[in-house]
Amino acid sequence: MVKNDTCFDAVKEVEAIKTKLRKARRGNYVKGKSKLDKYTGELIAMRQAGASFAVLAEWLSVRHRVKITRMSICRFLRARK
Repeated sequence: MVKNDTCFDAVKEVEAIKTKLRKARRGNYVKGKSKLDKYTGELIAMRQAGASFAVLAEWLSVRHRVKITRMSICRFLRARK
């Protein structure tokens, strides 16, 4: 075992690891443009008109050949508020 002249600071080490993990976790969500960006206006208008997320997903599938889940649309629109 090698002995160092400096003291081991456990608090500093824990904070460094927590910071590293926070940065790694944050980087996974925003990779670039969403395929829903082109349809934001229409999605918001249809949602305000009373369309459910399932209806929006079907509309994207039929009209624009975009396959996406209703929960992804929900998260996308929630992020736009």
